[in-house]
Amino acid sequence: MDETTIAKYRAEVIKKSINIEWYLNILISQRYLGYLDNDFIFEVLYDPYFSFSLKINIVSKLKDTNQEMIGKLKDIGRIRNIFAHYDPNFVQPSGEEVSLNPKNLEQQIDFQREFENFITHEKKVQNYLKQVLTTLGVKLESFSSWKLNG
Repeated sequence: MDETTIAKYRAEVIKKSINIEWYLNILISQRYLGYLDNDFIFEVLYDPYFSFSLKINIVSKLKDTNQEMIGKLKDIGRIRNIFAHYDPNFVQPSGEEVSLNPKNLEQQIDFQREFENFITHEKKVQNYLKQVLTTLGVKLESFSSWKLNG
């Protein structure tokens, strides 16, 4: 895969993952505190040790959570990690460029397929999270309409 394409895909995957993580943070704050607490969101949920996976795990325990969407969220996190941490053009000692899968060196990662899976899941998950937030009473029209810190 050429460098321009991978850079474009990487940027899109990371940008959209950040947006989804923002929705998860809002959902957790609204559900457990009853309002959007910016101190909780920025000091706790955005702490570097408070991982995307942990946020998904918390959301998965909410009543009436759609487990299919939780699976898609987990897949989004996995694909985001591929684009953030793996190089599709790893140069072997022979000089050949390959997309090695560090979990199974016998396999290569198909970055095109992973990107397509991400785009398919991302739209569905984002719509689902918006629906859940609306059900919890969060107005998504603009940040200015959000009730922050009680």
